[in-house]
Amino acid sequence: MKRKEALRALGLTTAGIALTPQLSVAQEEKAAPAKFKFCLNTSTISGQKASVKKYIEIASQAGYDGVELWVRDVIA
Repeated sequence: MKRKEALRALGLTTAGIALTPQLSVAQEEKAAPAKFKFCLNTSTISGQKASVKKYIEIASQAGYDGVELWVRDVIA
C-alpha cells in the first residue's frame, strides 16, 4: 500500500469514527416517542350494569385504548 493510499484510508476511517456518534443520535431523534395509552376501568361505570360488549363499545366511543374488566363483569 502506498503512502497516499494509507493516508486516505486513515482519513476515511477517522471521519467514519467521528460521525458514528452523530448518526446514532440522529437515529434516536427520529424515533417517535411511545404513545401513552389509556384504559377504561369498568368499575367507574359499573352502575350501568352493562354487558362486556357494551363496556367495549363505551370505551371505544370515548377514545380509550383498552378496557380493564372486573371479574364480576366477565362472570355475569
